Amino acid sequence: MKKTNILGLILILVFSNCVDPPEYTDGLLENIPAIVNESDFFSINLLADKFSTEESYGLNMTLDSNSVLHTSLRINYSGTATDSSSITLLTASDTLLMSFFISGDGSLILKDSLRDWFAYPQKIDLKTNVFSGTLDYQIIKK
Repeated sequence: MKKTNILGLILILVFSNCVDPPEYTDGLLENIPAIVNESDFFSINLLADKFSTEESYGLNMTLDSNSVLHTSLRINYSGTATDSSSITLLTASDTLLMSFFISGDGSLILKDSLRDWFAYPQKIDLKTNVFSGTLDYQIIKK
């Protein structure tokens, strides 16, 4: 009887002191970019605290002159003026098509017809240097 009571007491103490992991309301883990790369959609979502990285992502989109790209960028910035972060849209041969320098809060929505573009985007470079804040970048092909 005493062994059962002692075992029960030990189990109660062990399980009552367990700590649950934090509940994330946005689904993002700190300093780990969430990437979705589909045939008609690309996104980078990031929750960062002094995060530095240089990553390159090849686009899985098949683009042509009839393609229309809807691009959105939303940033909640909590870094300092010395941070230098950017998102760059490049061709397969690394020709610069578009670049976004991240230095503060803001949002941007673009709609681009690729009819007049000399080349199509094939990859996206994400460069962050001690970036703090949230970043949401999306390209939707229509």
